[in-house]
Amino acid sequence: MSWKDRLKVYLKGFLCALIPVVICTIRLAFDGKAIWDIYLPNSTWNDELLYYKLTEGCVNYTIPQGYFGFNESHALVGSLAAWSPVLLMFWDLWGVVLGWNLLSPILCNLFLMGAGMYFFGKYMRPTKWQIVMLAALFAVFTPVARFVLSGMPEAQIYAVLLYVLAQTWDTDQNVPMVSKKYTYRVMALALMIALLTLMRPYYLLLFGLFVYLVQKKWSKKVTCITSAIVVGINTVSYLLINHYLSAPYLTSLFYTDWLTAYKQGFLYGLKYDIWKLLGSIKSICIMIMQQAPEGKLLAGSLYFLFLICLVFWIVLVIQKDKWHIPFAIRVQMLVLMVGFFGADLMMYRLQ
Repeated sequence: MSWKDRLKVYLKGFLCALIPVVICTIRLAFDGKAIWDIYLPNSTWNDELLYYKLTEGCVNYTIPQGYFGFNESHALVGSLAAWSPVLLMFWDLWGVVLGWNLLSPILCNLFLMGAGMYFFGKYMRPTKWQIVMLAALFAVFTPVARFVLSGMPEAQIYAVLLYVLAQTWDTDQNVPMVSKKYTYRVMALALMIALLTLMRPYYLLLFGLFVYLVQKKWSKKVTCITSAIVVGINTVSYLLINHYLSAPYLTSLFYTDWLTAYKQGFLYGLKYDIWKLLGSIKSICIMIMQQAPEGKLLAGSLYFLFLICLVFWIVLVIQKDKWHIPFAIRVQMLVLMVGFFGADLMMYRLQ
């Protein structure tokens, strides 16, 4: 690759990195605000201040102190409660290096989101129109910008997810399998997916990408053994952290009635799940019909946009030989989209 081509690649990464900065700035400007006007204690999300104080305690005293070191329920080791220490990791590093104040979590979120978008642009190498489309989608899905401009860790998760997806693509397309770089990339991918899983366990679904890259270079036996070890270590790590370093919420985070229904028999559970699934789909259809025609970016409109993306991706999977995207990666992404959407329908309160 010539220096001009390298410069174009880095430029695409830089332009993508600017997207969250520009969109978040515009979002604030519509409210007549700037980023330094955000005041976390005034947020309607009580989690933001709690996350902030927990991180403040970790930065200044290694573990949270006082009330914020003992809220809701208590971990067996340390003073953290419902939030896993993994979710505070990036903020802890930011606070130790740059200091910690009320604006720190937002600046850290913005930096990480920009970094995630940079790697996405650098590895995926989108065209100029694709960059414009990325910016448009970022602007339309307003919850993303809201999470970036908050004291919530979701933006960190988005950033790592962008890196994982883009790195998988670049490794598959541009890194020779015989090179050491390919092995290092696979190892890095395993670590990043493990980090995502420790943050949110449902990202265990992403290990399909790891398996895909491993089986390309190594035998089935090596793939099975390596995958089992990686998934096993990650699962055990999550269970240990969840058991010893954090504590459960006082109330359940999601509904499990779709599982407990099977205690009354398989057929009863199956009927109950079908009834609940159809009811959730009906609720979404009602929200779409009420909100999407008005052009308001509420839940119904966002569900409508998601369903358009889902249909588009299903077409990509069906047309197996018409796209240069590897079929295995397309299937993995479809599994993620369907899995997350199914969890939303069955395990969470639609709103």
